Amino acid sequence: MRTGLAIVMAITGIAALAATPTDDAQTERRCGSANDGFPKSSLVQVVDGSTIDIRLPDDWRVFIKGDNDHWRIDQKARVTCTCESGAGGCSPVLVNGSAGCQMTTCNSCNKSGARVALPFRVDDEGIQLATSEDLKTLPRFNAQMLEVPDVRAAISGWHRAFGNDAKTGVSAGNDMVMVKIFGHIAAIESRSDVDLGKSAEIRPMAAMGLAMSEPIFVDKARVTCKCETAGSCKHESEWGVHWCDATACSSCSMDY
Repeated sequence: MRTGLAIVMAITGIAALAATPTDDAQTERRCGSANDGFPKSSLVQVVDGSTIDIRLPDDWRVFIKGDNDHWRIDQKARVTCTCESGAGGCSPVLVNGSAGCQMTTCNSCNKSGARVALPFRVDDEGIQLATSEDLKTLPRFNAQMLEVPDVRAAISGWHRAFGNDAKTGVSAGNDMVMVKIFGHIAAIESRSDVDLGKSAEIRPMAAMGLAMSEPIFVDKARVTCKCETAGSCKHESEWGVHWCDATACSSCSMDY
């Protein structure tokens, strides 16, 4: 890194870079997948015009999928944006907790470094019961999280602890319970007659959260996903985990 190029600034959730376009039509032009859930207290270090480092607070971590397709846990995510065709204008930004590449005069661009970044609070490690407030404020689980080894280990531990089928995640009956999986909201299959607060298979932090929370049980046959803005929000499920795919929707809710 060249001395003098690095600028550190606090992110207020309004804009990450002074060069961020203010035109609404331009603001919506993103390349690569946008990564949501960065806390407002994150810091951005501008390495150069095409690269930023996003440093999370001490009590946060981020799952990062790098250019080699391997996942790792870090406290910093580097995002690099390269214009592949057009007049340029492909810059990394962090706006309202969402990181990605912003295109203006660029026709197509490539995002590298942290190709996928999934932030979470350290206190939300593992699987914990979700509260009503969590359902309103936390980001949604997405299919990419099922690739993360730590996430898969937590889900596998849940299924072992509560007697779900190890391969399918299916439990007896038609019940699910609302949870946060590393701070991301989902529903996971679990019988309503199981004591969710007692398990030697769940990590101590998650077990404490399960014991202290009031379960929100849902009937999986009644779960629907609703996009409250323009776009679509589909009900997805895999390995006993159910979520709303908000990729094409800026405000998505799960109804049950």
